[in-house]
Amino acid sequence: MLTMKANTIFSAGWLFICCSSVCGTVEMTASSDEEGKSMTDQNDLTEEGKEANETKGKRNSKQKNASPPSSPTPASQADTPLKQNANKAAIPEFNVEIHEHKLEGLNDIWFIPSSKELVVIEICFENAGAKNVTATHPSLASLVPPMVGRGPCGMSDRDFKVALYECSSVQHLDIGNDHVSCVVAAPQDSYKKALELYMQALTNPKLPKRYLSQLKKDEVMQCTEALSSPGTHAGDAARTVLYDAKHPYRVLTKDVIKDIPTVSVRDTREFLEFLGQKNAYVVVMGPRSQEKEIVANVEKELRRLPVKGRPTISSKFELNANRKDLHVDFDVPQTNLIAVQRGFDRKDPDYFAKKLAFAVVAQGSLNAMLFQEIREKRGLAYACYGYNNELVLGPVIYIHVGTQNEKVPQAKAAVLELLNTVSKKGIPQRNFETVKSEVTGALVVNLDSGAKVVDFVIGKRVQGFSAEEVRTYGRNFGEVTYEAANKASKTLFDVDHLNFISVGKSVEGSHAK
Repeated sequence: MLTMKANTIFSAGWLFICCSSVCGTVEMTASSDEEGKSMTDQNDLTEEGKEANETKGKRNSKQKNASPPSSPTPASQADTPLKQNANKAAIPEFNVEIHEHKLEGLNDIWFIPSSKELVVIEICFENAGAKNVTATHPSLASLVPPMVGRGPCGMSDRDFKVALYECSSVQHLDIGNDHVSCVVAAPQDSYKKALELYMQALTNPKLPKRYLSQLKKDEVMQCTEALSSPGTHAGDAARTVLYDAKHPYRVLTKDVIKDIPTVSVRDTREFLEFLGQKNAYVVVMGPRSQEKEIVANVEKELRRLPVKGRPTISSKFELNANRKDLHVDFDVPQTNLIAVQRGFDRKDPDYFAKKLAFAVVAQGSLNAMLFQEIREKRGLAYACYGYNNELVLGPVIYIHVGTQNEKVPQAKAAVLELLNTVSKKGIPQRNFETVKSEVTGALVVNLDSGAKVVDFVIGKRVQGFSAEEVRTYGRNFGEVTYEAANKASKTLFDVDHLNFISVGKSVEGSHAK
């Protein structure tokens, strides 16, 4: 999930941003609505631009024997240049090139041409977290990631050293409640060896008992340390409120700690083999000139995976009929107050409008209504932000406010008041124009490496986006009007079914409903 926070200063015409790093590059473009537009208005949006224009103004004024223009105040900037230029300024466009390669009996391979001599391969297995339920081992999701840090899936030390040397980067396995991704980033002359090692690990995992034993000890220690964080308790409480006991996302830290000692080598091998299901999502970035060869090699390795059926898990997602408050007593000076409700995903016809509307209300921006209302106007919190977790089996909206223990009732009331206001009146146009520029700009700026681009693309693919929808992802944001976002904002929050979770030190009367 991306944090949208960036400046959006782009020149007229076409701006080419090359996302380059050790993992590869991809070209992205941004276009201007006005050909030949002066940079003066754009520069006015930054401190550097103000200085440059002020200097230029003084020079011109001196030539004309006139007084130099005064610097614009922050208030006038917000009210005039930014608002006027929000729609006229160049909208950054995530314009990634994607080639779809159809394979018989397998999902398509999406290939992104790059200008670097590096190959980035991400293989994603959807709904792998469901194995937590069918195997009755919630700790498996916690045990698998560190296996890669010590040698992919329990490989021998010798094989791991070869992979590290040839790949020039540590491979990793990212496992969440939703999916599992194997990532290989390697030079053009060694990616085949690295991918081969991964496939060997999935089809014939080597996992010595002593290896698993040490791994389990370390994981118990890490989970125990995590329980010292209020964030861990807040996350566990949110899952308790939102998901029933049989839902694959219902994985609690204390349950993981209890379960870890009972996991056997056989359990872990079965889980790793389970990842080798046939219908994997694959996104590859590599040199344009080697596209055909790279795709053929990836296809060859994919066909080594055993054919396994995908688990059948109901995506039905019900919230409590009535609003529910849950408090976790925790001795910390500041309470973590979290409001949670059903979120939205790609299936929603107003997806892009709702994404921007939510960003205007609660996303991590100084211009978000939540920040302005809760922190700036009322001084009830130091941190306040929200995000929409677009999980495949149940998207969730979180709104977080960090407040003093005794101010929990005021903070809760302020959040409800804000969301009620949005539901009835919508969002201010001024906030929309500003946040829209931040969101669209961050989409390009934050994807500054090949690995980030591949991860973003495969994430959207898992969520159900087509290749064309990913290609035009940024454009779709740019085309959202204030009218559309304002309309979407009025149906965004279900205040009557909003669940409040607080983690902090109890103060008399502070956690009353």
